[in-house]
Amino acid sequence: MKILIYSFVFSLVLSVAAHAVTIDRVEISGTKRIVRERIESFLVKERTEFNPQAISDSIKKLHASGFFVNISVDASVRNNLFTVTYILQEVPLVAAIEFTGNENISAEGMKEYLTFHAGEPLNYKKLFETMKNIRDKYERDRYYSMDIDYKITYRNETSAVITFNIKEGEISRVYNIYFYGNENMPAAELKDAMHTKEKDFWSKLNSSGSLIKDLMEYDRILIQDTYMSKGYIQADIGEPEAVFQSDKSKMNYLIRIKEGPQFFVNSVKASDVDGKLKPAELIPIIKLKTGEPFNIRLYRSDIQELTKKYQDMGYAKTYVDANIGDNPDLKTVDITYTVVPSSLYHINRIVFKGNSRSKDNVLRREFDIAEGEKYNATLLEEAKRNLYSTGFYEMVQISEEYDDAASTADIIVEVQEKSNRSINMNFAYSSMDLFMLSLSFGYANLFGYGSTASLTGQWAENVQSLSLNFSEPWFNDNPYSWGTQFQYSKREYVDEYDEYSLSAGFSVGHQPIKRRLYLRYGISHSEYYIDNIQSAAKYIREQAGRWSVLNTISTSLTLENLNNRLDPSDGYSLGGSVGYSGVFLGANEGLVEASVKAKYFKPLPYKFVFGVNFNIAQLWLTDEDEDGRLPISKRYFLGGINSVRGFGWRDISPLDEFGDPYGGNKMFLGNVELWRTLMDETMDIRGVIFFDIGQVYNVDEPFFYSETTRLPKYSVGAGLRFFTPIGIMRLEYGYKLSKIYPGEDPAKGRLEFSVGSMF
Repeated sequence: MKILIYSFVFSLVLSVAAHAVTIDRVEISGTKRIVRERIESFLVKERTEFNPQAISDSIKKLHASGFFVNISVDASVRNNLFTVTYILQEVPLVAAIEFTGNENISAEGMKEYLTFHAGEPLNYKKLFETMKNIRDKYERDRYYSMDIDYKITYRNETSAVITFNIKEGEISRVYNIYFYGNENMPAAELKDAMHTKEKDFWSKLNSSGSLIKDLMEYDRILIQDTYMSKGYIQADIGEPEAVFQSDKSKMNYLIRIKEGPQFFVNSVKASDVDGKLKPAELIPIIKLKTGEPFNIRLYRSDIQELTKKYQDMGYAKTYVDANIGDNPDLKTVDITYTVVPSSLYHINRIVFKGNSRSKDNVLRREFDIAEGEKYNATLLEEAKRNLYSTGFYEMVQISEEYDDAASTADIIVEVQEKSNRSINMNFAYSSMDLFMLSLSFGYANLFGYGSTASLTGQWAENVQSLSLNFSEPWFNDNPYSWGTQFQYSKREYVDEYDEYSLSAGFSVGHQPIKRRLYLRYGISHSEYYIDNIQSAAKYIREQAGRWSVLNTISTSLTLENLNNRLDPSDGYSLGGSVGYSGVFLGANEGLVEASVKAKYFKPLPYKFVFGVNFNIAQLWLTDEDEDGRLPISKRYFLGGINSVRGFGWRDISPLDEFGDPYGGNKMFLGNVELWRTLMDETMDIRGVIFFDIGQVYNVDEPFFYSETTRLPKYSVGAGLRFFTPIGIMRLEYGYKLSKIYPGEDPAKGRLEFSVGSMF
């Protein structure tokens, strides 16, 4: 780096220093672009007394202007005139900006981080800002050992080339996180709390091992919070340190801790300054109990819950004055919550922003609170969740604008809409259908009215299908729905038979309990045809060439309480359905089908989610059937990635005397899963482990039939799920814990791929 040197050059040595000297002339030398008028205000003035301090001050002003790289002053007597001459070297124009050593970021890409450009005067402040921007970029890309400096090459007196010399080094990752002093807190728990993670198997896909210096303090706060959640309120967390190993691609992350003693809750008190609720009504809301270790997270949660209690009563601007009194000698704390209610607020307006496509009523119907009603924080939170569950919006934000004089609040709802039109063409591979081409045209939130329509075609080696669907979830903004479906498909069961199917249906529904209990009614027409019989079971061969016609009326009831209908991680869903097809409806098959389904989701510590799915179903023939046989197209089979993983598709089935599967009239299926997001929020990839159980039974077999070969089939396994715009891509391996039949192929597992959700 160059250092600017100021100098005074006096060619005249004054014989009597004490005598005052007047400046007769002020001259400028060396300028080429900058005219005198632009800098004259910085200079000493003619006809003023010569003063070395004034000269020094003028040099400082010239330097601060940023116009000059070198400044010197000559004071001399010429032609009997005392003359002060400023000898200036102008800051050069930047003729070009070059980079060396930048292998991972192109010169074009570097332009994003420049704070100055060619053609501008050289500015050292901007030059250093540029260097910082480039360094920050490399550190975000994990090049923590990179180095950068600059070189100025003068082409002539007025222009120069700026060259940034970059030594990228290697990508560096945090391989080890070490804690010193954590005697009472497991390292694994502290690591899980931190933003920075150790390098793991997925580091090339996620951010594990990445160190962001701006978030090192955030790591310290997260560890402090973890200690305070276990009662260590005096824990002192040192500044995190990043230390390179001998190999600069590897770093150790060091955190020093002084835990201090653990504090327990001695007493908990709650009161309301206005007496709207009594202490006996407030204490049950509080989760922080006496005798337990102090927990800062429960403490904050209690404040939120007390506040929400009053906000749900309409006291929108209520706050809680909470106090922690500690007794270091006894290692205890006394907690006091004092609620200060606001005045009672009513909702004045609900205003929607950002919904350029959606009609206001499409958003408004997701609110169970209306204008004129008392403010209610819980109902506003539920409205936000309802809006996300429609699948129409990327972002939903709800805020309030208060009019304290009128005790009213305007609710501002700002949304960012997803694209409502989709044209997807994708290729996929699954163990069931091998290579498949899928082409779909979808229109969600049709014309902004909340309806959905889709047309999907699929072509694979073993299946061709076409389906058309339309649904209206809120008819005339009331909780009534209707929809219609049409589907045609041809499926080839390899080495067995071909099946053709055609179906159309219409359904209506309503919500006896809004957003919780759903009741639906449907009517449908289905036709099935079996052809090209090869080595299928005798039961199937006997149906060759027969058209099975089903005209079905059905009803279903679902009780639902999920945090997100599209991607649930908490809550439950219980449902049952019954369908009847009879000859009097124009069918040639008479049957009844009933099923019960249950789903349950529970978030667990360390960001795990536990999920359970259970399904039980049965078919009955009616006396109206022509030949007393259940159509093969309606019989149950299990096995494959969408039921009991590890078993082949349709492997779980009753077998005839020749060992050929022909399906059953009753089945049950259970799936237990534990999953966790492996990637960071910008890339949703989840790891899952699972346990599956299921069985299919024949007409003459009861549920849970105890014959050895008919016992339930089990499997365990693990997999990955990639959330993409075209759907959930699943790669899962199932390991069989039971056999289909004695002497079965010893291969115990299957790796399968599919697109779609599990349950």
